[in-house]
Amino acid sequence: MTARWLCAAWLLLSATLRAQEIPVGTWRLHPAYQNGVALADAGERVYVAATNGLFSLQKTDRQLATYSKVDGLSGNEFAALAWDAPRQALLIAYTDGNLDFLTEAEIVNLRAIADSRQSDRRVYHLQTAGNLAYVATGFGLVVLNLARREVAETYVRIGPGGSEVAVFASATARDSLFVASSQGLLAASLAPGVNRLDFRNWRRVPTPGGLPRTLAARGGSLFLGVDGRDAYEYDGRSFRALGLTGRSFTHLAAANNLVTFCTGQALFRLGLSGPAQPVSAPLVAAPQQAMADAQGNLWLADAALGLVTNAYGDFQRFTPSGPFSSAAFRLVGLPGQMLALAGGYNRQNYDAAQRTEGFYAFAQGTWRNFNAVDTRLGSVRIPPARDWVDAAYAPATNRVYLASYQNGLLEWDLANDNFRFLNAEVPGLGPSVAAVATDAAGQLWAGAFGLRSGQPSVFRRGGAGSWQGFALPGFNGGNVAELVPDAAGNVWARLAPFVGGGLVVLGPDGRTRRLSAERGQGNLPSANVTCLALDQEGTMWVGTDNGLGLFFGAAGVLDRPTDAARAVLDNRELLRGEAINCLAVDGGNRKWVGTNAGVWLFSADGSEVLARFTAANSPLPSNLVRSVAIVDQTGEVFFATEAGLASYRGLATAPAPDLAGLRIFPNPVPPGYGGLLTIDGLVANARVKITDVAGRLVFETNANGGSATWTGADYRGQRARPGVYLVYASAAEGTPRLVGKFLWMD
Repeated sequence: MTARWLCAAWLLLSATLRAQEIPVGTWRLHPAYQNGVALADAGERVYVAATNGLFSLQKTDRQLATYSKVDGLSGNEFAALAWDAPRQALLIAYTDGNLDFLTEAEIVNLRAIADSRQSDRRVYHLQTAGNLAYVATGFGLVVLNLARREVAETYVRIGPGGSEVAVFASATARDSLFVASSQGLLAASLAPGVNRLDFRNWRRVPTPGGLPRTLAARGGSLFLGVDGRDAYEYDGRSFRALGLTGRSFTHLAAANNLVTFCTGQALFRLGLSGPAQPVSAPLVAAPQQAMADAQGNLWLADAALGLVTNAYGDFQRFTPSGPFSSAAFRLVGLPGQMLALAGGYNRQNYDAAQRTEGFYAFAQGTWRNFNAVDTRLGSVRIPPARDWVDAAYAPATNRVYLASYQNGLLEWDLANDNFRFLNAEVPGLGPSVAAVATDAAGQLWAGAFGLRSGQPSVFRRGGAGSWQGFALPGFNGGNVAELVPDAAGNVWARLAPFVGGGLVVLGPDGRTRRLSAERGQGNLPSANVTCLALDQEGTMWVGTDNGLGLFFGAAGVLDRPTDAARAVLDNRELLRGEAINCLAVDGGNRKWVGTNAGVWLFSADGSEVLARFTAANSPLPSNLVRSVAIVDQTGEVFFATEAGLASYRGLATAPAPDLAGLRIFPNPVPPGYGGLLTIDGLVANARVKITDVAGRLVFETNANGGSATWTGADYRGQRARPGVYLVYASAAEGTPRLVGKFLWMD
């Protein structure tokens, strides 16, 4: 009874923890699931692809499931889906031509298209017919053998005279295969003796009004959409206009005697008789694909609302928790949560990105979205503004301050989600605020952009609430892109590179020092400074488009001439020649560095590579990493890439002031668990010992920041036996004391 109860307790606990935390050394992706682009009806389940996420809905219990590179998928930028009923497999096409076959038992990858030498390998459409699948690509039509999961034939140069064509969709009607191509509607016989590799066996079918981009077939009829003109039914002899004039079509589908027409803004359905009818409902917002199931229910992949269906009465929407958009310019770690800001500017000339998606906050496994444009998804409404680019937390007041690159400075009261602009309180600040920070004394700093030389561009709010402005030296002093305080109360200001770049250090007394790429004046690796991070030993790490520079004892930079040092790895300057996009320091003082070629994790002094993550060797969505930030309490490291958000549970957390908040995860440890046991909430440099209940030492280690981990192997390398284990911890010179226990259920 006890064992069964413990297993049941573990299952309940693990289901909760999966939604909230992930084990050390594991990943999760954070797609914007409401941006639906494709769907496939699998009978008991419907699959939906968003631009960078895939999920499904179980029809009976309405349970959602997600699928990603973490689960073994080959990509995260989805183009099309199709269901292979005989083999109960989902065929997934990615924008680069890569293909996956997903079943309950396995994922099989097919890279024939992605690895081909064709210039345009994008997949536009999938169609399954028996044992075959037709893949419409930018270079022709690829035929797959679904039973063998391999390419059977490829139809290229099938245009008139053997000319090249891009194929946008395919359909089989009566005894012919039809393709909507860049040279019009083409058809070839499906008779066994016909060589469809030969362009002479393809004929061009003249269509009314222009070139079709979408096709579907029902019975002996072919349906096609001609953008800007109409949709038509073709019976093999003539075309019948369906009265959908002036529209463009994203997708046509024919299933269960119902033809659906999606225009991106509207949905139409055509039965066996009568004209095409509009489907009007508040939740039919931006349908990209739609189809009917065997019961006549409609299922939609909607670009604004994810999965929409009327299978349960009125139209309802279903999406897993996710950010409002996959766009993220900067990440900021707050206590217990991660903030992703969707604004931005061009890194070359700093022109505004004009983004209105707002920002998103991730905590306890769930995203909350904040903007002024959402009317259907339930986002928290904030004052209208564009291009949120920075944020800072003030622990004394439990408020977050956000910088809008076009609309100023916003205060967010976390206790009640109240918002107010502070612009009127800060004379001279202007609407373009690119940087915000709070220092150790609790003072709020803001950096303005686009001001004239000599004008105050850095502003400080003192304890009484009054603001003081500081002008920075140099022609570029009015273009502050980032602010980072150091331990002495100085603020390091990163300046935009297009009119000089470099850094200015501003002291609390108004003194300044300019740091440039000149020797004796800062010796930066480049004047194009891209990011800053202060580590736990008081060293300021400076990222540039030519590697890293280090200012040891950053707090004293105003009192002595200082040039940047270089970290050295294998007798070479660390990342010399590499464009550094972002930096973060974890609880173990290790350095996370985001570049155009992925993410690096270095030891505290940069002398050792601890990890390297790319899109090829990890679930990272893209190698171009714009921002990296860490939730200190859990050690989860978040990455904002050009293709979306991802996170990785690192080994280090921030040290705790005492052992009162210590946590052991997972607890109990389930049978067959292959991850790391994590002990969080430790004091700095803690010594940790694990013993069995008899007091025999099993394992000991030192904390990494505020965390320690255990693989489950004892000091002899043997896996631990099932049972209860005790955890003892102490400060570096303290006496060990019992701080926790856990159950190992192997």
